[in-house]
Order: sequence, then structure tokens, then C-alpha cells
Amino acid sequence: MAWIFRGSRVIVALVLLAGCRGGAVVGGSTDGGARCSGRAQVVDAGAVTRTTGDGVFGFCSPDGWCWANPKPEGNEFNAAWSGGPNDVWAVGTSIVHWDGHTWLDGSNGAPTNLSGVWGSGPDDVWAVGWAGVILHWDGTSWSPVAGGRGIYLQGVWGSGPDDVWAVGSRDGARGAILHWNGASWSLARDDLDTGTSSVWGSGRDDVWVTGGGGAFLHWNGTTWSSVPSGTDLAIGNVWGSGPNDVWAVADRTAVVHWDGVAWSPMETNATGDLRSMWGSGANDVWAVSDGGTIVHWDGLGWSEVEGSSSTASTDVFAFFFSVAGSGPRDAWAVGGDGLFLHWDGDRWSNVAKVLTNKDLTGVWGSGANDVWAVGDTALHWDGTAWTHAPGVNGGHDVWGSASNDVWVVGRLETNTAHWNGNAWSLVPSGTKTVLNGVWGSAANDVWAVGGDRYSDGAIVHWNGDAWSVVSSDPKWRLSAVWGSGRDDVWAVGLNGTLIRWNGEAWAKVQSGALQNLSGVWGSGADDLWAVGLDGIVHWDGRAWTLPLAFPGVSLFGVRGSGADDVWAVGVESHDALRSMAILHWDGCAWSPLRSGTGTVLLDVWPIGPREVWAVGGAGAILHRR
Repeated sequence: MAWIFRGSRVIVALVLLAGCRGGAVVGGSTDGGARCSGRAQVVDAGAVTRTTGDGVFGFCSPDGWCWANPKPEGNEFNAAWSGGPNDVWAVGTSIVHWDGHTWLDGSNGAPTNLSGVWGSGPDDVWAVGWAGVILHWDGTSWSPVAGGRGIYLQGVWGSGPDDVWAVGSRDGARGAILHWNGASWSLARDDLDTGTSSVWGSGRDDVWVTGGGGAFLHWNGTTWSSVPSGTDLAIGNVWGSGPNDVWAVADRTAVVHWDGVAWSPMETNATGDLRSMWGSGANDVWAVSDGGTIVHWDGLGWSEVEGSSSTASTDVFAFFFSVAGSGPRDAWAVGGDGLFLHWDGDRWSNVAKVLTNKDLTGVWGSGANDVWAVGDTALHWDGTAWTHAPGVNGGHDVWGSASNDVWVVGRLETNTAHWNGNAWSLVPSGTKTVLNGVWGSAANDVWAVGGDRYSDGAIVHWNGDAWSVVSSDPKWRLSAVWGSGRDDVWAVGLNGTLIRWNGEAWAKVQSGALQNLSGVWGSGADDLWAVGLDGIVHWDGRAWTLPLAFPGVSLFGVRGSGADDVWAVGVESHDALRSMAILHWDGCAWSPLRSGTGTVLLDVWPIGPREVWAVGGAGAILHRR
């Protein structure tokens, strides 16, 4: 269980591991090297065959991790394009396609970080993004196309298959414009003082590009020229219905409009920052914000659409990054955490199934039909569906000795919460310190630990009747706890802190880790794993190994079903391409798995060697079996 991201939304995503350190054997038995010699670093796929979901679950990665919440998936989508009611693409940390009936996974679990999408037809669609990524859809598959290296591409638009523009920035500041002539991409401009973010045109000789500095660039078919926007605000997404009716979002809630002669600013009074615009005509224009509102222009004025800022649940926060459509009765608004809102001409409705998009930091279960997930809310799985858990508002971690003896700690002021099989009740913790982790060896031997950068650490113990504070160093700011028995308990925390209970007192042990440790778990007294920002350390009963580092990876949770079946989860990032990090230990080596998503994972719970739950930011719940 990890506490690093608590108290704020986790909009973090990352990239799959490109590989594991070849032949590395960390911890395990003393004969591990010989036993594992020559063995390939792969995860036994076993019964993992799901790739499209089965109704109960949403999209699945090629390695069998399937979305349980949100459904069909909970990735972040930065841009959308519609070629018609039966042909809509949304791109971001994955790619999805609407065929007129359902959203389908278009990326096959591959990690992406895309910012723009546009097409001339069903077999000619372009998507662009970080690190100069340019992808092309030919009607059958996506394939990379060279030409954008070194440029963070944010927008793409074209007048036809042989006239496509892509815009972005180089070195984080200098603007760049690329052009596709039907055969290859070429650099059209690389001398702009500010980055460019969006492009749209009414034809080959009428193209607008937006960016910083409060000005537009306009292409007349021959040359680029600067055109004042009527404001000094940064200009974002641009769209128009024709050469004399062009709109663009400005900073926060303002928009600017081109009437064929000049740009003029206008206020929409939206909530949050406007991110995207699209319309079916001059008197039917939509704009969406990252504050969850959708505003509409009817030719006379801007107004918020009633109900657009709500998803009918206090556990779901709406924020939109793009809007696109094919007509006055067919528009889509997409954004974060798996929200797909559709406009049918009368109302906006959410096509996705989102139980919550609040962060989840802990997961535990007594069996396949009894699993709890906690964080900024609390949920329960009964073997059929996830539902909200009445009586407890959330917590930082969860553990139980049985289905009728479950503890939740954190987010409860000075209390813990206890489930007796029928109802939750609050139990005083004996400390004002925020508790982060909980574990026990039995119903009358439960430990909870806490502390953070802003408060002293604390350790409390449950003896079956009450919690009591156990003497410890207040500098031990702890995030997780686990033990092999009553007289062998470990806790980890900030700055590589690792302490051990021997049945009489807690004492500090050198772990070799210098940065924060967030999770600890073991299969026995001589086989423990601890994970954190440094990577993974292992205890063999005598000493902790030096950290096994995975470049770009930060791990927050670790648990297993046995010595040769251990899972570690977190985040990993390389070259701005981001995805969840999921690692598996098979008794010989750690191997990466494809998660198919871009939201940070914070905790993991294996029911057994064939079934695993993982939870994370923005309400992410993944399942593998």
C-alpha cells in the first residue's frame, strides 16, 4: 500500500518495462542460480486468454489484465475525431474506436501517449503524440511513420490524404510544424518562438495554428503569417465551420472567434479550463472543460448544458479534454478516467460504466468472492460485481484475518474501522497520526503503522480488545507492515526506513535502500520483499540485498501467493511514454507484464497463483486470472 499520492488526484501514467535485467536472480533459495540457469524470463500465461473482456470486465491487455473499473477502461483520452456515427477514434494513453455499437480497444494493450487525432476517412487516420510519435491507420492496423523525432506533437489536421499538418514543440519551447504530402512528413517550420498546440483549416489555402503568445499563425497556401488573436492569452484548441467562422479556446474559460476579418474574445463562464471545441455548424458549437462542464453556442450566446457537469455519482469526477462529432445529434466528449459522454440531440449520457474514479490505495480479500478496496472511497467485490461499501468512507489500507474480521486504517481521523461480517464500526486508534498500513497474524494480533513528511511516525497494536501505542522512534515515518508471525514483523517507510519487531521491541535494520519504501511482503521469515522508489530489496533470513533497480520505475505495492509467485506494482516512465508498471517474480527472476493502461497502480492482492487484483489512481481496478 502506498501513501505517496494520497490527498490529490493521481493523473500519472507510464510506460511498460522494455525488459528485465537478463539472468538476474534476487533473493530466493541459495540454489536459485543453478535452479534458474538458462530459464527464460517469462510469466506463465496459464489460463490468461482474455483480450476483449467478458461483460463483467472491460478491455484486457495481451497479458490478461482486465479492467473491472472503469469499464470498458479507465485511461485518459486527450483527443477525439469522428468520421461518422459508426467511426469515432479517441486517443491518449491508449487508443479506442467506436463502431456504432460499442467502444473497442484499438491499441491491443500497447502503451501510448497521444495528443491529437484526425482522419480523412475510415482507412486514413493519423494520431500524434509525445517523443515525435506519428501513427497511421490504414483501415486494418496502426503503424508508426517517421518524421516527428524530437518534437512533442500535440495536434493534427488535414484537408485530405495528401495534405496533413501536425504541430507541436521542440525542446519544450520552440514551435514546430510538420507537413504530410501523401508520401512523407517534412519539417515546414522550426523557427517559432513559442510552442504550437492545435491546427485546423477550412481547406488547403486556409489553415490556422495556435500556441502561446496570444497570436495565430495562418497559412494561405503559400506562406505563413502571424495574426493577432485580440487577446494576450495563450490560445489552445481551434475549430471552425468555415473560413469566416472559426473558434479557439483561450486561457481558462475564454474563447476567441474569427469572423473573416478579425479575432475577438468572448467569455463562456465555464467551470475549469476549456480544452476543446467542435460543432456541426455556425449555430451549434460545443466546448468542454477539465472542470467537467460542457458549454454550447447556439448562435446567440454560450450556456452550460444542464446536467453535463454531473455523472450522477458523488464518487465520479468528470473532466473532459476533447469533443468531436458527426452532426447535431451525434457528439462525443472524452477525457480522464474512462468517461465517454455521448450527445444524442437531447441529452449527454455516459456510455462508460464508472463506479468511482477516486484513488484506491489498498486491496485485500479473504477469498475469490470477498475482496475489499479502499482509498478515497471503499468498495467490495462479492464474486459478481464491485459495489460501494456502506458504513466506511474510505481508508489508506485494508487487511483482515477472516471475512468477518476486517480492518481499515487511514482517512478516519483518530479512528480505525472494523467489519464484523455484518456492519462497519469505528474503533479509536489511540493515536492522532495518520495510519498508512495494517497487517496482523491473528484476530488478536494486528499492527498498524503511519506517519508522513509532515507528522511523526507511529505504531499501534490491537490485542483483541483495544488499540495501544507501541514505543517507537517518531522519525520512523512508516507506510506498510507485514510479518511472518507474532514475533517477526517488519515495517517500511520514508528514506529507506526498515524496522523489525522481535516480539519485545522494534529496532531499525539497514536495508540498502536510500529512498522511500512503500510496500513489504514475504512468504516466510527468510523470504521478504520490500519495494519503493529505489526498486526492490530482498531479505533471505540473514541480510537485505542491495536494491535491484528498474530504470524509471517506482513501486508502491508488493504481495504474493507464495515464494515463486510475487507481484509488484507501481509506475514507470521513459521518454514521456507512460504506463502502469507490473512486475512478477516466478522464483527465478522479475519480469514485466503489459498492463494496457496508463494509471498508477498502488496495491496488489493475489487470491492465488491464477487470480490477482490490483488497484490504483483514479479508481483503477484491474483483474487477472
